[in-house]
Amino acid sequence: MEWMSRSLAILYGIDEIIYSGKTKYQLVDIVKTRDYGLALILDGLLQSAEIDEYVYHESLVHPVMISHPNPKKVLIVGGGEGATAREVERYDMVEEIEMVDLDGELIELVKKYLPWSREG
Repeated sequence: MEWMSRSLAILYGIDEIIYSGKTKYQLVDIVKTRDYGLALILDGLLQSAEIDEYVYHESLVHPVMISHPNPKKVLIVGGGEGATAREVERYDMVEEIEMVDLDGELIELVKKYLPWSREG
């Protein structure tokens, strides 16, 4: 359950807990949901779900990329999921992508359990 306000919460149907644990920085749950497929939950808040993660990542990346006349180098800060890098890779003019994330353990968990992260 994810609280949106003091009186409104969203309940996700979970079929399977794939991973549940704690890194140095946060609580991590990777679950299979009934409606959204695999999902990444950090500190109890849904971060990304298989069925619609592309909506968030495309909306994050494409406006920035088209606002620059010729992006050659791209720095992604906090892109542990890899999907932001995947969207940047769609631009042929980009020669270098550097992604940094504080939580290396999370990066490894995402690589292991979330298929869409392997594309980035």
